Amino acid sequence: MNRAASLLQEILESESPAQTVAERLAEIDDLIPALLQLNIRRALSDGRPDLARALGHLLDNIRFQLDMADAGLRLNGEAVRPQPASPDGRMRVLVLAPQPDRLTERLSVAVGGLAALGCDVKAVDRVSSESLGEVDVVLVQDPHGDLSIMENLATCAAARIPILLDLTQAFEHMPVSHPEHATLGLGTAMTARAYAAAMLMVDAVSVPSEAMVAWLKEIGYPVRFVPEGWDPQAPAWKTPLPERDTLHLGWLGDPGQIDDVATIRRAVIRLLREFPDLHLVMAGDPEAFQLFDALPENRRRFLPLLEESQRPVLLAQMDVLLVPLRDTPFNQARGDRSLLEAGVRGIPWVASPTRAHRNWRMGGLLAEQRQEWYGHLQRLATDPGLRLSLGEAGRRRAQARRKEHVGELWWEALQAARRAHALSAGLTHPARRRRNGAKVPVR
Repeated sequence: MNRAASLLQEILESESPAQTVAERLAEIDDLIPALLQLNIRRALSDGRPDLARALGHLLDNIRFQLDMADAGLRLNGEAVRPQPASPDGRMRVLVLAPQPDRLTERLSVAVGGLAALGCDVKAVDRVSSESLGEVDVVLVQDPHGDLSIMENLATCAAARIPILLDLTQAFEHMPVSHPEHATLGLGTAMTARAYAAAMLMVDAVSVPSEAMVAWLKEIGYPVRFVPEGWDPQAPAWKTPLPERDTLHLGWLGDPGQIDDVATIRRAVIRLLREFPDLHLVMAGDPEAFQLFDALPENRRRFLPLLEESQRPVLLAQMDVLLVPLRDTPFNQARGDRSLLEAGVRGIPWVASPTRAHRNWRMGGLLAEQRQEWYGHLQRLATDPGLRLSLGEAGRRRAQARRKEHVGELWWEALQAARRAHALSAGLTHPARRRRNGAKVPVR
């Protein structure tokens, strides 16, 4: 317990927790039960018996799996052994998610794309001996924010099922102002430990940006770039673009991005004062919208983002998309989802020069310097032909991200997880797969 407490303190005080974890994997392997026991004691001292019970279940589960590993794994009294591939040769994919009937858009595209390729895909919130006996590979997304998913992930790992972990954001760099920092950021001991445990249990990692690929490869994790995609059959994409006489500058972001939006406040206000037919439409963050209180109420509009799947509907209210992002590690690790969605809608954009935005290229203008925002937006406001040509270029670029095309990349990432798992076959505990360091070859 003392060793676990000392190691935990070292990880939490490190400037790069993931790097520290990668360097201490063997020691963490032996101390996982003690680390969980520390969390249980902390939860009890904080007056959280519910959390302590959940952690206790997770600890019992891990101890049980370790005890049964050498004797032949058994769950619920039944032996669990991966079965041969399905009779028709299709890869059987189990998606582990807290709400199987309401997957994130990224997972929904993955499921649709894999199904289009002929994979047998099933989404569940808990696993059983029966379900694991008929699975070739598990796909899980950001599990460290949900104790129940972490418990089921441990069961999958102990059952020696290949696991692909999809990380949607650079959680180590998530700012405190981010709305999901309390549940997914690594600022608390609980989420930091869960994140480290998840990274230990999986065989490969997928991410939505090449910047995240470079970062995780440097640390030593086997990682694949699987970009954002879209489903042409999703009802929201079929929302028609309304006809209007005014031109709408639009922003669609997350709560907590007020500092990003503040960087273009002056340029936007100046433009709307100079061009009476310009309007501002903002969606997602009411605090960011308040930055533009100086504008007349009939020239600005706020749209709440109720569900992730409704983003295409909100984009239909915009003619030019604004994507300002400050130069921070978290923003630099973002993917290109906003530009993809603008391309699907056929609307031009002006964006900050992150790596993902540079790689996308088509359909808009990059504001290399803050003072370029005004010039780019003025060009788009006064040149309908430029707006049309850029919108069409973005639309063509987005066709390569349809679910059937992105599904192939998901299939390759899942196969990479299976190959990495095969390389570590015969080891009794998932964390021991990387005793010689975090580097695992990805082919």
